[in-house]
Amino acid sequence: AFVRWLSHHDETMGENYGAVKRHRLDFASVTQPQTQPQQVSPPKAKATIAYAVTLTSCGLSVHGAAVLAHSIHLSSIRNFHKSGSYYDYQLLAFVHPDAQQCTETFQKFGYEIQIRDTPFNVTDSDSAILRHFMPKTGCCGEKEYLKLYSYLQFDYPIVVQLDLDSLILKPMDHLFDVMLSEGDENDDEGQKLERSARNKVSVMHNDPLPPLGSSINAYFTRDYGMAQPGQEHVGVQGGFLIVRP
Repeated sequence: AFVRWLSHHDETMGENYGAVKRHRLDFASVTQPQTQPQQVSPPKAKATIAYAVTLTSCGLSVHGAAVLAHSIHLSSIRNFHKSGSYYDYQLLAFVHPDAQQCTETFQKFGYEIQIRDTPFNVTDSDSAILRHFMPKTGCCGEKEYLKLYSYLQFDYPIVVQLDLDSLILKPMDHLFDVMLSEGDENDDEGQKLERSARNKVSVMHNDPLPPLGSSINAYFTRDYGMAQPGQEHVGVQGGFLIVRP
């Protein structure tokens, strides 16, 4: 009807008709209902990956926990039509007793709460240096070692340990695929998929991964931002660890 109206007024609009017609047709094209893309039904998940954070005090912002949870969701099979990931997730929070009263918001975000004390008593250490410096190290002292509870999460094949200021930008399926590969020499298709996943794993200095079929039980990165000039060995970045319980 809109285009017919333009045609009816063709002779009366004179030289301005062309500009008005273009404007009207452009407007009409914009207002046409758009066809919604068909949603792709997600396949069955290969596995459920645990994503764990630690909460050592109530002074930490909950905003980071919310953003991190949402980014994990977007990179999982629950957002398959955009992420293409084949892995589901479960959020975990290892909470020190000092922060137990701050867990309600984390639960609303979907985190499973596990109240965990420091896995060892630093005063029992035989090293005077550790007894002196460990409580003063980093943000949380010996509470930082709550991350070790990732190794006790036997309900999950893999645990990704993250700090609350982390953000997942894309799926990590290739890392999980390599860790969970069976290594069956008679499974040609399985070895093909494992080789494809291995080719996507970036290793520093181009060091080779263990031989095909070998178990990979953890991934880690180095914390170069904390290294001192001239330091020979750079420590592990504790804010991003992927381990097999």
